[in-house]
Amino acid sequence: MEQKIAPPEQKPNMRTMAVPGVVDLTHAANRLDGVILKGFAYPEPGGTWTEGREAQISFAFAPVSNQALMLRLEIAALLDGKLPKQTVTLSIDGIFAGTWIFAEKGFHVRPVSLPLSRKVGGDPIVLGFTIPDAQSPLALGIGPDPRQLGIMIRRIFVSAMPDPGSYADPNLAALFQLGRRVGAESRRTYDEKIGTGFWARYITGPRVLDIGCKGNDATGAPPAGGGGLPVCEGAIGVDLDYPGYDGLNLPFPTESQDTVYCSHALEHISDCIKVIQEWHRVTKNGGHIIVMVPHAHLYERRMRPPSRWNGAHVRMYTASSLLAEFEAALAPNSCRVRHLLEDDRDYCYGDSPDLHPSGGYEIELVVQKIIPPKWLVEV
Repeated sequence: MEQKIAPPEQKPNMRTMAVPGVVDLTHAANRLDGVILKGFAYPEPGGTWTEGREAQISFAFAPVSNQALMLRLEIAALLDGKLPKQTVTLSIDGIFAGTWIFAEKGFHVRPVSLPLSRKVGGDPIVLGFTIPDAQSPLALGIGPDPRQLGIMIRRIFVSAMPDPGSYADPNLAALFQLGRRVGAESRRTYDEKIGTGFWARYITGPRVLDIGCKGNDATGAPPAGGGGLPVCEGAIGVDLDYPGYDGLNLPFPTESQDTVYCSHALEHISDCIKVIQEWHRVTKNGGHIIVMVPHAHLYERRMRPPSRWNGAHVRMYTASSLLAEFEAALAPNSCRVRHLLEDDRDYCYGDSPDLHPSGGYEIELVVQKIIPPKWLVEV
């Protein structure tokens, strides 16, 4: 299907977008003049679906002097139990620009950078999408729609490219991590945490350890054998295969790390006190320890092992028991709790305990290391 809102031969009349600007592909948009859609359905209230396995969007923008541009696309994928993920290949003016994998429902933001060499004033840019796994809701048995749907695009934001080489503005640096293929548990709220500034608040420097993540991010590809990338660019994944790591003692100097991050791994470690002390030791003063564990009431639906879903879990957590472990491991006034959340967003409380839980079922804790005062807490 091809919908031409402004025919290609009318390029002189194409609306040239100012920077920063927005291409709005929702039904309510009144900015579709100058946008050419191929392989897309007509805009709906939530956005515009691709129809078929090939699609294009073309639009023009005004160049920004001596500065590259960034596009941020708001995208949702058609997903179902029979279709757990969608792979999307992106091209820019016919040149391969990357591959995205969508495995969580809802809208996610994906960034695209445009080099200085690409900017020609008034010339349209052509974004091409290949969605090889697109299927119709009818074929999946989730609705009567016979169209072969892949992704829905809601908006495309065009802005000048911030400088990713400095941590001076972590909110800008975090934009470059949107859509990062971290581990499955972290991925559920990863982009959202960029939007809320969570990562910018608690990852405040380049030295980051991701405990329980295999391999490091030297190539930008997922570790061999599966798994996800470390939590941010440049972070070091530390698992049992990391040289010098025995599962407890970290082979890093004292106060050498800006952040220690651990998602859904602490419940696997028998000596939790020792490992928390090691995390605290290698974290610099002012740095943070970020921990995420499954909630006993939400994930396990029981208070003691064995786990219903993972036989390697040696402990189960509530918010209070997680805090109690940190209080038992660390000296008074050597840290402060900066964030504590029981995340049950989209949790299905009506599901039977025999069904694997869906939605949020974890506890998030952020502890900041501080310089202890000279006085002691009386016992």
